[in-house]
Amino acid sequence: MKCRSFGAPIRSILVIWYEING
Repeated sequence: MKCRSFGAPIRSILVIWYEING
């Protein structure tokens, strides 16, 4: 169940990355 624990932070990082790249 590491994917579930790692899914939350990864999604937040992706959103921030999208804002930086966008």
